[in-house]
Amino acid sequence: MIDRAFQRDILDRLKQLYPHGMTDPVKEFEDISERKIWANIVYLMEHGLVDGISAATESSPVRYMNVRITARGIDFMEDDGGLSAVLGTVTVRFAEDQFKEMLASHIKSIAGPSSVKDRLVSTLRALPANALNVVALRALEAGLSSLATTDAVQTLLYG
Repeated sequence: MIDRAFQRDILDRLKQLYPHGMTDPVKEFEDISERKIWANIVYLMEHGLVDGISAATESSPVRYMNVRITARGIDFMEDDGGLSAVLGTVTVRFAEDQFKEMLASHIKSIAGPSSVKDRLVSTLRALPANALNVVALRALEAGLSSLATTDAVQTLLYG
């Protein structure tokens, strides 16, 4: 009964009608069984991709009128994820000095000759912002690579 191609057809039609919706989806999809129509519309509603006004009488089951696509539904249909992708983005920012101090602190904590560590910290503090960006990306890559081998991550992945 759940049919991905039919769901896409529903969403495509509703997107074309946006901000309005379908007054009676059964009339829109005359060649499809009512059961299939409602099963797929309710499924899309449960996922927040469409909404509508429910109506029922004593002699008929619940039906939905004015079914329309939601903003989430439109974003789902967009190749770029729509505004949900933009609004759901997490941006992490460090002040340049703050990041340099974090790295300097880490360098100082590593075992090795103090003279070498002092030279590294001095070089780090003299780096321009664009070079610091490269250092930050390399540090992130190294951290993520080592994270994948930690016991905690392995436990999460494999139990």
